Amino acid sequence: SLANQLDTELKQPPLYFAATHGTDSSSVELFRVLIQSGANVRFKDLNDQTVLFYVCKLGKNISMQGRNSA
Repeated sequence: SLANQLDTELKQPPLYFAATHGTDSSSVELFRVLIQSGANVRFKDLNDQTVLFYVCKLGKNISMQGRNSA
């Protein structure tokens, strides 16, 4: 699926882009869409890191708790 397609250069799926770009609110929306589309939240990149590592490293506030699902 497109939600798990790897970037050709960085070898990371779209969740990594959502974690490292945009505002917290735009990241939350992109995370929601990608997860609903089947994104693998446990994927590890070439550095053996999950997307959660980058979210924490960058101090992103992307909690989806309390969000309504579409």
